[in-house]
Amino acid sequence: MSYEAEFNLLRKTLGKNRINVRLISLKDLTSATEDAFNEILIISLKKMSMKDLVDHIINVISKLKDHTIYRVFDLFDFHYLFLKMHDEKFVVVGPYSTTPYSNETVMNICEKNNIPPKRQKYLNDYYMNVPYVGEDDILFSIIDAFAEIVWNTTAFSFVDSLENTALQLSGLEQTPDSYDENFINTMHIIEQRYAYENKLIRAVKEGQIHVVKSIMTGINSSNFKMRTPDHLRDMKNYCIITNTLLRKAAESGGVHPVYLDNVSSSFALQIEQLPSAKASNALIRSLFITYCNLVRNNTTKGLLPIVQEAVLYISNNLYNDLSLNTVAESLSVSKGYLSAVFKKEMGKTLTEFVAEKRINHAIHLLTTTQLQVQTIALHCGFPDRQYFSKTFKRITGKTPKDFRK
Repeated sequence: MSYEAEFNLLRKTLGKNRINVRLISLKDLTSATEDAFNEILIISLKKMSMKDLVDHIINVISKLKDHTIYRVFDLFDFHYLFLKMHDEKFVVVGPYSTTPYSNETVMNICEKNNIPPKRQKYLNDYYMNVPYVGEDDILFSIIDAFAEIVWNTTAFSFVDSLENTALQLSGLEQTPDSYDENFINTMHIIEQRYAYENKLIRAVKEGQIHVVKSIMTGINSSNFKMRTPDHLRDMKNYCIITNTLLRKAAESGGVHPVYLDNVSSSFALQIEQLPSAKASNALIRSLFITYCNLVRNNTTKGLLPIVQEAVLYISNNLYNDLSLNTVAESLSVSKGYLSAVFKKEMGKTLTEFVAEKRINHAIHLLTTTQLQVQTIALHCGFPDRQYFSKTFKRITGKTPKDFRK
């Protein structure tokens, strides 16, 4: 039975959501198949040979049984669906992710796979380009319909390697978010929200975190007037606008565009991955508090250009050598001049500033990830764990282990 038309329809349908669908034959398997799997990433990060890659693909595909759909995942927690066709070819769907991207998630996966912090940026870039599908019931339903047509039977199984069990695939449905009757509110509440927003934007611009936290208690998704029948789309649109406004507010507060671009891009991805309108409450709070902290911790407003450059260089190279000599050399100035102007402008030596920035980053990682202390030390530029713990305790009064508790 020919299934070319059905396969092309499947590929186009899932392609609308950036999910790759490929047809692979064991007979034709060569190094050209490398682009069919994200394991190509393993080659660059872990130096797996091309032969190892091809052998790995053959090993996976050769075990597939007839009339069975397989869901598998790889070292980086990306998911795939495999189907064996009657002509010894295999349909491969993926990679896709069922977990929203976050920098902390990537850090944990890097640690699990012994990938050093300096190589993490490659995995970060890859993660941001892998489609996130959230609940994958709809995807399974599409594959279910495709399998039923091409196999001409409803008697097939679904093997989920995530649960290590075999399940019958049938009739999976997705329940839409319940309608929030409180979404539409009166005009005076909307006016109050606008007043809150203006105060918040001013507070973000000035880095007044206490004001932001105080005002945020008065805002939630019930304050927003519905503009379309889709509540979730409404909240996503609002979050997009807020992200833009706060980026400009933080820029006015003296934050360098490099910081703003990273934070803005991360929030843009989180916004599109919102699972429900109610989930936007936490994201809106995170938007305001994060941008406010950016102004508090990264503003270079009013500083001499050379000091601005030094602060930016230090913040973006915490895991590298940041001695006075190294920073001065990177900025093409003498270390004596840099030391003098930095102390005058910042009120502390460059060495003291570097230590504080590294420990602040360590605090963030200790409170937002489950990374081992040694791994966090490396991310923060401390190759020696004992020296890291000693510096951490000198600045915070606690050891990293006690601080995490």
